[in-house]
Amino acid sequence: MTRPRLSLRTKMLIAALPVIVVLTLATTMLINRRHAAAMASESARNQAETASLYADLAAEPFWKLDRTALGILSRRMLELTGVDEVEVLDERDRSFLAVRRPQRPGAAGGTVLTRDLVYASPVTPSKRIGRIRITFDAEDAARDSWSSIAWEFGLVMFTMLAMLLLAAVLYQRLIWRPLEHLLRAIRASESGDRYVQVELQRSDEIGEIIAAYNSMQRHLAAHTQRLTQIYNQTPGLLFSIDAAGRFVSVSDYLCGYLGHGREALVGSELLRLAPSTDPEVAQRLRQAFIDGSPANAVPLTIRRGDGSSIHVLLNSFVETAGDGTVADSICVMSDITKQIEDQALISKQANFDLITGLPNRYMLLDGLRSALAAADRDGSRVAVVFLDLDRFKSVNDTLGHRAGDQLLLEVSQRFKERLRLPDTIGRFGGDEFVVVLSRARSLGDVEAVCQRLLDSLALPVEIENQSLFVSASLGVAMFPDDGREADALLSCADTAMYRAKRNGRNTMCFFKASMNVELKQRMETERRLRDAVHRGLFTLHYQPIVELAGERVVGYEALVRMIDPDKGTVISPAEFITVAEEIGVISEIGAWVLEQAVDRLASWPVAAGGPSYIAVNVSPRQLERPGFVDKVRSLVQARGIDPERLVLEITESCVVDDVSNSLAMLHALRGLGCRLALDDFGTGYSSLSMLRQLPVQTLKIDRSFIAAVPHQSAACELVQAVLALAQALNLDVVAEGIEEVAQADFMRTHGGHCCGQGYLFGRPAELPLRRDEQVPAD
Repeated sequence: MTRPRLSLRTKMLIAALPVIVVLTLATTMLINRRHAAAMASESARNQAETASLYADLAAEPFWKLDRTALGILSRRMLELTGVDEVEVLDERDRSFLAVRRPQRPGAAGGTVLTRDLVYASPVTPSKRIGRIRITFDAEDAARDSWSSIAWEFGLVMFTMLAMLLLAAVLYQRLIWRPLEHLLRAIRASESGDRYVQVELQRSDEIGEIIAAYNSMQRHLAAHTQRLTQIYNQTPGLLFSIDAAGRFVSVSDYLCGYLGHGREALVGSELLRLAPSTDPEVAQRLRQAFIDGSPANAVPLTIRRGDGSSIHVLLNSFVETAGDGTVADSICVMSDITKQIEDQALISKQANFDLITGLPNRYMLLDGLRSALAAADRDGSRVAVVFLDLDRFKSVNDTLGHRAGDQLLLEVSQRFKERLRLPDTIGRFGGDEFVVVLSRARSLGDVEAVCQRLLDSLALPVEIENQSLFVSASLGVAMFPDDGREADALLSCADTAMYRAKRNGRNTMCFFKASMNVELKQRMETERRLRDAVHRGLFTLHYQPIVELAGERVVGYEALVRMIDPDKGTVISPAEFITVAEEIGVISEIGAWVLEQAVDRLASWPVAAGGPSYIAVNVSPRQLERPGFVDKVRSLVQARGIDPERLVLEITESCVVDDVSNSLAMLHALRGLGCRLALDDFGTGYSSLSMLRQLPVQTLKIDRSFIAAVPHQSAACELVQAVLALAQALNLDVVAEGIEEVAQADFMRTHGGHCCGQGYLFGRPAELPLRRDEQVPAD
């Protein structure tokens, strides 16, 4: 084999090597000179730092005239820093200590640095006490500098030799051997392939060009192969279509993704895989293949080999032949099934309740408006039923929200089963549902549907191995009688629903125009109540409680009154307490009443003729609040009163909604020493077993039973039974609402030492603020 001659570029590179070596040596010398100067400067700086450091270290032993310590420190200096001489001078420049290194032959003096010795202590200011003089060896620095230069010069020379050797090796491997292999490959290659190789033996730059050309041919072949692999393996639905809309080529990935073999696809029509395509879309797509025009984001539903379907978007562009004519259309499809499912899920979450699956508030309102528009066109009637579960909160509080959600799901399914096909139901929020009864022919039909809804809750609901009995209150508003707009009808139905709750729950109520008046009155009461709470417009009246046997006043019940913010008149609690409980301000009012009553107790000691006790009504909302027991404890302790003088009156509803928590709270209050009274006994729904669990000391018989005594025998027997029950349980009794002497005599005869309360003994009034004022007894 003929050795190829060197190219002109290679020859110029070899000729330039001596010049490069000379320039490198000159540059190295210049760098070394600068480096030597830098080393000298660094040496001077190190010497200055050494002198300063030694001056700081020597100050304290010199102050103490510790010659031994100074000697040790000076000898350490000679050993570690290359110092020739260290001399310590006092403040008059007299030598105190001098240490010298043995002189070497030919050694000459070097740099001499002098530093002041300054001493400072925690109690004395800084003071100059002497000087230190240090002589450095000049030859050491010079030797270090020249040895560094010599070492660097040797390193540069070694590097140059290594570079020359590396250049020779690189020439052998990177120039000569590749040319040898390339020329051998050219002679060994064969013609007839798709990408033809050129066979030409040349030993100059032309030979390199030929080699580059042949290499390019091989790269083109490899590139084509890679493109084919990418086409087949790319995770995209790639294929080509002819003018008739038939598959010309398909990628392996598309075949696997669709579950169809290549033989089944090639030659078949694309639209056969999308039989549900809209005819107009299909015709437009066929025309695009014929004209060679691009198709952008065409939605198709493709049937896969296993029978399932996917949603895709098809995009195509035209492939032209060498003469510019239209050949095939290159297509790519994107699977958008997940996006469509996600959009459907988002739409469901936006329009349907996640717990019950019913339409939510927004979708329900849209459906109601559509139903009202249709009814307005054909003159039919629509009933809007507002439905609220009774005491649903107790389920969440006792069993948890998970059980509450299960209850809502079960109840919603029962409601759906009782409705007609055109009727709709949706969850309005919380435990509220709205039913839209389209084409309601008569009030009787609406009432029948509502009764079916109520009857669906007759059987208990099994939740977490517990049988829950639930009921509902329904309010009904009719279109167009009660309103023509969706919001107005919902408001009317809501008002009727609250009337149904006041009527005893588990019932229905149709809206009447008079309810609007009551609603406005309630809203006005709510406004005045909030204003009164904000401005503190409340006062306390006290009604005496009398021991019937001796007609002696033993206590007072604190009764709150609201001052009308507009008129300044006093408003009875019967007009605002219920509203206060519903809007959630009863706790604030109750806290104020409790503080005022305790203050009054503290200002009227028993020995000064004050009441033995004061009774305060406690709302269920107050017992639900954490910290209520701590509040009572702090009030009693801060005012310094006997807790037995504070009677807290509760109703049976305080315990029924949350038995365990309420009982724990009542026992804690009793543990403070406060007495507990069960108010309005006989009007609630607690059992005798519950009465045995309550830590109460007093029963208050409701005024509705006392009013019929002694004229009605049934009432007399009932009161006597309550008295017997109280005696058996060792409970005190207070009869409320005594207004006649006959009622007091009856209670005195049958009740023994019971107490009475009513207009016969005194109306509620404000107690005096000072002890010297007379306490009203009647």
